[in-house]
Amino acid sequence: MGAGLSYPDITILSDLARALGVTERELLTGARESAAGAECPAPERVVQDTLEYAQKAEKQRRFRAASVVMAIYTAALAVAVFVCALCDGMLSGGFTWSLIVLVSCLLGWGVGFSFLCLKRRRVFWAAAAATVLTPLLLWTIQAVIPDSALWYPAPAMPILGVALAWVWVPTLLHSFTRMSKWFVGAAAAILGAPLNILINGLSSNLPIPLIYPDYWIPKNDAIQAVGNVSSCAALLALGVLFLWLGRRSGKKHKMSLEQGAEALLGEAWDHGNDAAL
Repeated sequence: MGAGLSYPDITILSDLARALGVTERELLTGARESAAGAECPAPERVVQDTLEYAQKAEKQRRFRAASVVMAIYTAALAVAVFVCALCDGMLSGGFTWSLIVLVSCLLGWGVGFSFLCLKRRRVFWAAAAATVLTPLLLWTIQAVIPDSALWYPAPAMPILGVALAWVWVPTLLHSFTRMSKWFVGAAAAILGAPLNILINGLSSNLPIPLIYPDYWIPKNDAIQAVGNVSSCAALLALGVLFLWLGRRSGKKHKMSLEQGAEALLGEAWDHGNDAAL
């Protein structure tokens, strides 16, 4: 059945209820009312109940779809961890680099579960999962790769702190304010310009690369300056674009609400006149 075909048109609710011998409220709730409460509710209330029912059904449909996606995602991560652990065990006789894969998949699963399966504060809990599991991933890398002890935890922790601040500022704005997603994205992009310069400055002081020291590019002030300018310009341009999209989306949303309110009031008025006649 196509999307929306199971919902009756608001304009035929009264006729449908009369044909079935029930009230509009009984038709919407699926339960009989007592004689004392058998009065026909106001048309405005009928419309509101219908909208609430449709919104609840849509949320349930989205949650079921998200559950299916999460199940597939979990199975894919489990297969990846199993294959890597099997190869690691056969090649090295133990579990070394596969532990990095395990914790990485755990990090991805925690963020994905927060986004897909939680009903409230999804972004907040996704950021919390990343905050807890990212240091665990870095510690695992340090334990598996001996040379990484030269850069973690001391040199890398300031970089991690700045990166998490970059994550948490828009997360808190999204979770505890009424800012639209466009304005939150604009704040993240604009904030990212100075933080990106700070991260690049801190990372340039790392003593050695993580895994491939032979390909380590020596520090070059000119290259770093060009990278900082280009990245900051791109982030600021993205922030301006998000601000423009946010203003445009807000105007469209306001117009949609006004048009929807007028349509619902018109339906309620027509039903009220029909009932009076």
